[in-house]
Amino acid sequence: MPAKMGVSSQTECHDMSDEVNCSRDTHFYCDDEGSTLFVPMSQKCDKHVDCMGARDECDGCIQDIFSSDEKLISSRILAAFLWIFGFISTLGNVAVICHQISSIRKKNAERCQVTLTNRTLILNLAFADLLMGIYLLSLGIKDAAVTKYCQADLAWRSSATCAGLGVIAVIGTETSVFILLIMTSHRLHAVYRPLVMKKYSTVIASIMFAWVVSIILATVPLAPSAVEYFQSCVWFASNPFFGVACKKDMTAFTKKLVALTGPESNFSRAVGSSYTWDSMLQAQAVLNSSNVPEMYFGYYSEHGVCLPRFFPVQEVGYSWEYSLFLILLNFGAFIYIMVGYIGIFRKATYRRVERWNTKEIKSRSVQNKVTRIIITDFICWVPICIMAFITVSGFPIGDIAYVITAIILLPINSAINPFLYSPIIDIAMKRFRRMQTRVYKRGFNMVKSEDVSNPNHEESNF
Repeated sequence: MPAKMGVSSQTECHDMSDEVNCSRDTHFYCDDEGSTLFVPMSQKCDKHVDCMGARDECDGCIQDIFSSDEKLISSRILAAFLWIFGFISTLGNVAVICHQISSIRKKNAERCQVTLTNRTLILNLAFADLLMGIYLLSLGIKDAAVTKYCQADLAWRSSATCAGLGVIAVIGTETSVFILLIMTSHRLHAVYRPLVMKKYSTVIASIMFAWVVSIILATVPLAPSAVEYFQSCVWFASNPFFGVACKKDMTAFTKKLVALTGPESNFSRAVGSSYTWDSMLQAQAVLNSSNVPEMYFGYYSEHGVCLPRFFPVQEVGYSWEYSLFLILLNFGAFIYIMVGYIGIFRKATYRRVERWNTKEIKSRSVQNKVTRIIITDFICWVPICIMAFITVSGFPIGDIAYVITAIILLPINSAINPFLYSPIIDIAMKRFRRMQTRVYKRGFNMVKSEDVSNPNHEESNF
């Protein structure tokens, strides 16, 4: 064999000895006990496993803002937040659910409609926030279970489990927002029209409507009829041209083949003029019956955390419009909640209400809750909405902003709401004031007793 052929990336010797000790710029050596000695650098990170143990797909191949080759959540700090928020959201909302169910049974027996309505709203809010807690804990369990994430990345992001977690997170988030809207409307009605009682059945219908709308919003991206809009990429196991093919690349590749094969070929006829996912995949099968995708990546497959893209980017598929719609919906909800509670605050502070209604709206309690609600909603949604609007305007947002949004800003309301809509904070503040009063009285009594026991104390200083 001529010496110049030794580093050609083409195996000339049956034992591949002619390709040993070649440049690492052109060869990726598997360095394992498998039958494959090396692969060309062009085949590294191509989403096809060539080396034993998938070393060619686990050498800095996971370029994701959340994940690394080793872990689903690469930052251990973010993983800790994931577990903390997950436990607080789950345990806190389970406690609120149990307490509210017990209270609803008592209030239902007492026929107190105002209190029953409030309890029912808080109960559904807790159920919605519990879904976010389940999502966070499930993601934490997956992160802990996977020791080599690079080997599981494609299968995980294209799995029904990942899509299911994304659906759970969106249902919980949207239902929580809608329940807050209903709660705001109910309290506005109670303040401004205290003599006109809302029917309990109307509130129940509103709650059911909120759940139905949230479920529809979360599951629309999974509908078979919406594949063309929401499906972003596919993965071929045996396609010689590419592993993962996204819509833009697939369209460009298909157009080149149409130009090569001619408009009258079976391939071109299968493609047609629409260049949809369905037509392009059918055309691939015409070329080779084995060119059938084994994995599909949709709305919830953008990252390993299974959440949709919050900051819409127009260059990445068409689904950015749907993400922008959800952002606008939540931004409008926050504006309504903020304005509504400002109205409640003003009414409860500056106007006297009927005596029977003071049990529901006490000025001091309402002011505290208004402050808490507005602050937490502001922390959660306004930064997300503003960053989304900036992204749509053409100014890119750093990856760290997306990470903080998904792991911290989005779940924070689910973790805090159990405390905001339950008497826990009020009880804690009352106990703190009582303790403060006791400490003050003890200190005052000690000083007084010293003065009584030493009446000449002041004179001795002169």
